Amino acid sequence: MIRRKFHQILILCSVTSVILMGCVQLTKVIPFHREPPVALRDLLVSETALPAGWKAGEVSSIPRGASNDYGDETLQIGFSGPPSLQGQDGAYHLINRFRNPTLAANVYGEMQKDVIFFGETGDHGKHPTDWQYRSPIADDWRFACDSGGCGVIARYDEFISVFSTSMTTPAMTPAALEAALKAIDARIADNLGKKPVATPTKNPK
Repeated sequence: MIRRKFHQILILCSVTSVILMGCVQLTKVIPFHREPPVALRDLLVSETALPAGWKAGEVSSIPRGASNDYGDETLQIGFSGPPSLQGQDGAYHLINRFRNPTLAANVYGEMQKDVIFFGETGDHGKHPTDWQYRSPIADDWRFACDSGGCGVIARYDEFISVFSTSMTTPAMTPAALEAALKAIDARIADNLGKKPVATPTKNPK
């Protein structure tokens, strides 16, 4: 009798596991319908948010199979600063659209660990001195720097934003970087109707 009940419990647990796994898979494929729809291009930062003299390149889509092809739709734009004695600044902004927020959150967890975004130097994860800014509207946020520049990966619902910039010349100061990140947040807040989160998490270090 006890053995029979034990087998029944095992069968029930197995069926429950299958159902739960199916539910998890469904959350990855069910599309999220946003009304009104949002054009990915409208979420890209403009050159007016960057230091004076910086110029924007062409907006382009990420080809399938590329190393930074993560979303169902991806657009990117590059920026270049004027040459100086210290070299030349550069930055890029990339926006990924995913099928739904759950899938975006899962991929965000993988992206923030990828060296392609934060480099391979031993001091990555550092922040500029007295750095305080953290997006008030992002659901997930990762900001880190290495010896040559800084990068941010942020998730907003079903979108993931990646912004990376060099910090090797006087033009891109921490204040200028903060201004660019605030401009990205403002653009996304306007288009997605995002409100500040109640208790934003701290910048991971």
